[in-house]
Parts: sequence; C-alpha cells; structure tokens
Amino acid sequence: MTEPAGKVLRLQRVMLVSSNIDRAREFYGNLLGLPCVYDDDNDLEFQVDGGPTIMIHGSDSSSSSVARDGARVSIYLEVDDVDALAARLRRAGYGVTGPSDEPWGERIAYVLDPDGYSISLSQLK
Repeated sequence: MTEPAGKVLRLQRVMLVSSNIDRAREFYGNLLGLPCVYDDDNDLEFQVDGGPTIMIHGSDSSSSSVARDGARVSIYLEVDDVDALAARLRRAGYGVTGPSDEPWGERIAYVLDPDGYSISLSQLK
C-alpha cells in the first residue's frame, strides 16, 4: 500500500501571542529551561530538544498575526522529571495540577503559562 502524499512528519512549532514578553521569557527560558534560539525583544523562539520550537510574539509585535480570540492552544512537553519541575513551578507561584500516573504509561502535570495557555508536562514511565 502506498502512503498518501502530504503526510504530517512531526510537530514543527507552536506559535503564541504573549501579553508580557518578559514573563514569557522567564517562564519558558528560566523556569522550563528551554534554550532561546531567537530573541529580538518582542519575539522569542525556544528550542525543544532539537525538535519543535515554541515561537512567542509580544502583543505589540509586528509579527503577532496569530489570532487569540477564542483560540485554545495547548503545548505538550515531554520532561525527564515531572515531579521536580512541578515543584519548581509551584515555588515560582504557578498553580500546578498533578503530577499523576496515567493508565497509558505517563506521569503528567498541568500548568498554565503567564498568558493562560495550557502546558502539559509528561514523563514516560
């Protein structure tokens, strides 16, 4: 059987608009520890272990063409120690749900970033 043309290969990037680019820089760069590969004061891009990137546009950026009205965006991140990361986020004042063991073999915690986007933090068991 021949595979259809145009199949999805991998997640390349998630694009978000931030109401406060400095808070986004702190959250994604310092708290989650993602390397910033692009930063021009109003636009950020963070690399996730050589795979997809998270691009964040400041709300006053000329690049912020990403619509937010009614849009729901969730980012799913695989992590090496969900308990340690959840504790670090709690110490920084973020409300974290979990972590909890799921029947499909992951330990997952959930947190909202500074702009209210849902972040799922998953550790494979």
